[in-house]
Amino acid sequence: MLIKAQYSEGADRNEMIRFITNSPKTSLEVGCREAKHSKLLKETFPSLKETWGIEPDNNEILIKQAETNLDYFINDYLTTDTPGLSKKYFDLIVFNDVLEHMYDPWEVLIMTKELLTENGIIVVSLPNIRHRSVLIDLIFKDKFEYKDQGILDVTHIRFFTETTMKKLLADCGYEVLKIENTVDYKNKPLKRVLKKIRYLITPKVFRSINIWQFGITAKVK
Repeated sequence: MLIKAQYSEGADRNEMIRFITNSPKTSLEVGCREAKHSKLLKETFPSLKETWGIEPDNNEILIKQAETNLDYFINDYLTTDTPGLSKKYFDLIVFNDVLEHMYDPWEVLIMTKELLTENGIIVVSLPNIRHRSVLIDLIFKDKFEYKDQGILDVTHIRFFTETTMKKLLADCGYEVLKIENTVDYKNKPLKRVLKKIRYLITPKVFRSINIWQFGITAKVK
């Protein structure tokens, strides 16, 4: 059966706000879709004066919404030749569910360092290929099948575990300041307790199998 990726409208990604550890004046959201996250950033951080977004999808409705939600929108891929981006300009650069779609996320992360201010940070979310749902299918069912969404989304090109996420950033010249589950179950106390119990009873070396996606905060070394 031919699998096609489902189009889904971008979310505001409220769960990623806690990974922003500075008070940014300028932000760049890579792969911003309709830029709902950047709109939320502007509402959350009084310090934020300019929101930028870059998105290669040329869907007219998407572009119109992104232009409404952003101060500056670039309909293009992020490369060394992308027009309009200034070096040492951004206090915050966001990669929410983006790097896994790239053939060479290493090149992009290295290039991104030139865009950051001295105290700038990047915030990244990445799916965890070591999640138990993938392992169960792989080990017990001999299955590694792409799907229309999720960790094995058919549009995912690169796969990472917690260890290789850290290595990706280290190899590109970043220091990881924070890496943890993007889901904190703040408004679901029962799930939060059950998650904590599962975390505590799982041997440390295997704990990441319970995490579907990691959020990361990093700065240039």
